[in-house]
Amino acid sequence: MKTRKTKASLGTERTKMSVMDDLKAEFVVWEREDYLFQNGNKAAGTRARKALQEIKKLSQLRRKQIQDIKNAE
Repeated sequence: MKTRKTKASLGTERTKMSVMDDLKAEFVVWEREDYLFQNGNKAAGTRARKALQEIKKLSQLRRKQIQDIKNAE
């Protein structure tokens, strides 16, 4: 079985800007899918939840990056 690497699982070698860009992109996806869900598209609800999960992972990655920078000082 193949394991799928998510954007957030790629590790802390990601730059601040790439994490920020990915967060912004996922937020746009979530907004679009949530709008569709609110208008009766139940499948969009699944996609909206998936986008929120990716936002959570990326946020945790960024928090770790920030903490690593603070600890290095």
